[in-house]
Amino acid sequence: VRHGQRIIDKEKVEIERTALALLRQKDLYDVLLQSNKAVLRIVDRDELFATVCRVAVEYGRFRFAWIGLIDNDDQWLKPVARYGEDAGYIDQLDVSGDGARALMRGLTTRMLLSGAYVVSNDFLNDPERAPWHEAARRAGVRASAKFPIREGGAVVGAINLYAGEPGFFTEELVAMLEEMANNVSFALANYARETARKRAEEALAKSEKRYRSLFENMLHGFAYCRMLFEDNRPQDFIYLEVNIAFEKLTGLKNVVGKRVTEVIPGIRETHPELFETYGRVALTGQPERFELYFKPLESWLSINVYSTGEGCFVAIFDNITERKQTEQALHDYARRLRGVSRRLFAVEETERRNINRELHDRIGQSLSALNINLNIIRSQLPQESLHVVGARFQDTQMLLEGTAAHIRDIMANLHPPALDDFGLLAALRIYADSSGARTAVTITVHGEDLTPRLSLAVETALFRIAQEALTNAVNHARVRNIGVRLG
Repeated sequence: VRHGQRIIDKEKVEIERTALALLRQKDLYDVLLQSNKAVLRIVDRDELFATVCRVAVEYGRFRFAWIGLIDNDDQWLKPVARYGEDAGYIDQLDVSGDGARALMRGLTTRMLLSGAYVVSNDFLNDPERAPWHEAARRAGVRASAKFPIREGGAVVGAINLYAGEPGFFTEELVAMLEEMANNVSFALANYARETARKRAEEALAKSEKRYRSLFENMLHGFAYCRMLFEDNRPQDFIYLEVNIAFEKLTGLKNVVGKRVTEVIPGIRETHPELFETYGRVALTGQPERFELYFKPLESWLSINVYSTGEGCFVAIFDNITERKQTEQALHDYARRLRGVSRRLFAVEETERRNINRELHDRIGQSLSALNINLNIIRSQLPQESLHVVGARFQDTQMLLEGTAAHIRDIMANLHPPALDDFGLLAALRIYADSSGARTAVTITVHGEDLTPRLSLAVETALFRIAQEALTNAVNHARVRNIGVRLG
């Protein structure tokens, strides 16, 4: 009977052991299943950590669990999530035992240094765990394990699990927990990629917003187009995008997606050079700038065009009609001013000739007649009278001759007769000789007569320029020798 009872007891133990093993396998399956669900469902790191700790305690029958991440300041593991009743065990981890030396013997240090999981399956009988034995007894800890969490290949934290019975961490359980830690690491990598993606999207959205604001508020017209070719010859282009300024400057509406020949009929015949330029830029990639009177809009445009690749180009333009009109008005005014200046010059020269002629024909002849009359009177006076007034006669004749010479200088300055009779070179040489004689400055004129001879108006203008230059040089440069070269 006793033998039979022993057999029954043995079978009962085996049945209980088998049942316990089956229960442990179910727990392992539930922990792995629930943690995988969390990895797939949860997109927030802190929520994932909290869920993994809860799943470990509720489904894996651990006393408590916590997840820590390496602090960048002191490179030590700091709790970020926890679950279960730990009786204050977690909070005293960094201050219990024998200070720094105790910490260096801890499971956490071994895990961080090795990068592999660590297990203490008989915690209270492990002499290296002695600094934590008292806290472990209070928390009911009999076994402990730590599994590294990685991000980008580097250990960034750990999953920390605590059981209430020795030998709790079997090979099968450790393998499952290591897989769970790897899944959490995979989730962190995904979070990092997702965070980077979101940051890139946010940066792209901000950049797009800035670009769109610039695009819509720029004062210049903007047109993004695709060139259409036939046999490598530009035939048409399609508007892909335009800004508000494009519509304001051109008056064209709803052009996106349409061909320019559809929007502006006849433009290819009116402005073939526009197609050649845009096509050349789209093919070569070399930007160009030009101004164009755009006949369909009756406006002047300043256009900058550059290629964006793949047969596309961007044209940025401004309506410069007002500027062109101002430039043309200034050009017309300058032309009229030059015409008035030429007429005034001609009038002035004509007046100079008239005065010269009057001086020569009237005053010059009168002075000559006066001189002759004085000589006649002097020859007819008696000797005794001549002795009385002779000196006065001589002074009068000298004054008369000086006046005549002065009149001749005035006539030469008004319009040198040599300019009409002999040309520019002769007139310059005569003027240089007379001016040099008056100022004691040696003036030498070099050159040859121009063939064919210039018009009298041009010769007169050149003479006046040389005359003014010589006068300034004599009066202000304080020189003794001046050279003039004609040729």
